Amino acid sequence: DQPALARKFLDQLMAKQVDGLIVGTGLPETRGEPTGMPPIVHVDDPSVGGYAVLLDSEQAGFLAIRHLIEHGHRRIALISGPLEWSNLRECYAGCERALRSAGLALDADCVAEVPAFTLEAGHQAAQRLLELPYPPAAIFGSADVLAIGAMQAIEERGLRVPEDVAVVGYNNIDLAALVKPALTTVSAPSYEMGAAAISMLMELMGGHPPKHRRIKLPTKLIVRRSCGCRG
Repeated sequence: DQPALARKFLDQLMAKQVDGLIVGTGLPETRGEPTGMPPIVHVDDPSVGGYAVLLDSEQAGFLAIRHLIEHGHRRIALISGPLEWSNLRECYAGCERALRSAGLALDADCVAEVPAFTLEAGHQAAQRLLELPYPPAAIFGSADVLAIGAMQAIEERGLRVPEDVAVVGYNNIDLAALVKPALTTVSAPSYEMGAAAISMLMELMGGHPPKHRRIKLPTKLIVRRSCGCRG
């Protein structure tokens, strides 16, 4: 997520005459099929026009918010990385879709954008949300580390998860199952994404264009205890 650093690494790899590239978000210079570049497969960047393996982040946002609504929550907050990133915009759109389906809306005061996916960023964002005159009853973090940081902020205020504030994350990192209470999250199939990206790249490098230019992998809700379920 640092374009300048990504550009530096790209230059180093090009100097080594690599035969193919798998590129994450943060390198807009490679979008499309630039002249002089080896075959490229993008991952988790819906804005690209070339070959890409994507997550269904719109569905992830929908699943997370719908589950919180099913618990009876009506004022739900979102902690997200920069919404200018296309994958996070899709997640945001899924959140809005879930709320609309229940006759609700995402209050602008309850959307906290953060510059990085860190525990501290989630912690600080949750502090701001909890200081609102009408604080949220539930928080969805668009990454598990943001959600876990939010849980720390909630507990520091003498509140309980999920009794006072429910929390849901996204990614299903290993730590999500180890925190107390265990974090309900939307699982992203990162292993499958890597395998699909390599398979697509190998076809391109072999001169055989893949059947599909874009592959979208499904996401799945993993229910634990931070949302109010027994897990």
